[in-house]
Amino acid sequence: MAKRETNELAKIFKEWQGLENDTISLTEKLFNKTENSFVKVIMSMIRHDSEKRKAMLQFALSHMTKETTRLTL
Repeated sequence: MAKRETNELAKIFKEWQGLENDTISLTEKLFNKTENSFVKVIMSMIRHDSEKRKAMLQFALSHMTKETTRLTL
């Protein structure tokens, strides 16, 4: 992948991480605000899903932006 394309994709991933952070924050607020057990379960599921996507995006960003290690003999 070309450097420019990698940078553009990294920018998109960072923005996406921000959206996942917003979702995590909102689901926590709704979870704490409601007494409805169904809503609590749904908010927990959505929060967990966003946390997994955020971790996956971080893994992809780390892989895309780090220097590849090369062994020489």
